[in-house]
Amino acid sequence: MLVVAHGNVLRALCVILDRLTDPEATTLDIPTAAPLRHDCTAELHPLTRGGVYLDPGTARARAALVAVEGRRCPHAPCRRA
Repeated sequence: MLVVAHGNVLRALCVILDRLTDPEATTLDIPTAAPLRHDCTAELHPLTRGGVYLDPGTARARAALVAVEGRRCPHAPCRRA
């Protein structure tokens, strides 16, 4: 299965697949244009929690940029703890 989506949809999918806690979900920074692969069992349980980025170095760098942008957001729901 291939899923192509934007940040919040991908975040929701990661929360469900990886069974993230609320604190984990709020600190999850989904990098833009960084393919993330989740291999799952037939019951849709991930084999590797968090999945595997196809290019981990680029994904880390892009996630750091997303984190910085999140801290700049002036709206209360966007603010990070």
